[in-house]
Amino acid sequence: MRKYLFVNPAVIVAMVIYLIILSFFLTMIVCFSAEINLWIRIVVLTIWYSIAISFFYFVGINKKVIISEKGIEFKSFKRNINLTWEEIEEVGFVYYSPVSGRQTAKFICFSKVTNSTQIRISKFSNDCIYMKNRKGLVPYLSTFWPKEIGG
Repeated sequence: MRKYLFVNPAVIVAMVIYLIILSFFLTMIVCFSAEINLWIRIVVLTIWYSIAISFFYFVGINKKVIISEKGIEFKSFKRNINLTWEEIEEVGFVYYSPVSGRQTAKFICFSKVTNSTQIRISKFSNDCIYMKNRKGLVPYLSTFWPKEIGG
């Protein structure tokens, strides 16, 4: 059994750096502003850090995909989807582009219905589990999925 974050680790590192830089500048502005009351500074910084930590959790590390000999499982705060290997009809790649004509992102799709891979999508389906491709993932999937992984 292997657990993967829905978001690539490189994106999480970039998000942490971005939040640290934003937090640093906001902290400097609020702390060195003489016109702002001390309690207002504490409240503003508490709200900011609460929002930043919540954003990091819900966007970065909340969503997980678990691959095991039983099947695929997607876990998040709001949803939990389980697909056994017998339920899965197709494993392949999809190209996600929420805005048509823009850049696409390549995802691996585990689908309960046929003809749902090797296409361009603008919305994630509830009949599928998606995840970004990782190094060594396709050979690992081949140990459980006997058919060809399309893409």
